[in-house]
Amino acid sequence: MKFVNYLKNVQSVEIYPAIGLILFMSVFVVVLLYVSKKKRSELQQYADIPLN
Repeated sequence: MKFVNYLKNVQSVEIYPAIGLILFMSVFVVVLLYVSKKKRSELQQYADIPLN
């Protein structure tokens, strides 16, 4: 049997892609807010680490 046939047998399988998308977007937004709240001098310090 193909993998698709297994998915057809699982009840409410169509909710899993939506849950995955919601989780991805929430993590993306949290990281975006975290970076936007950082001071520019602190971010520059992180950017200079590979050059030191």
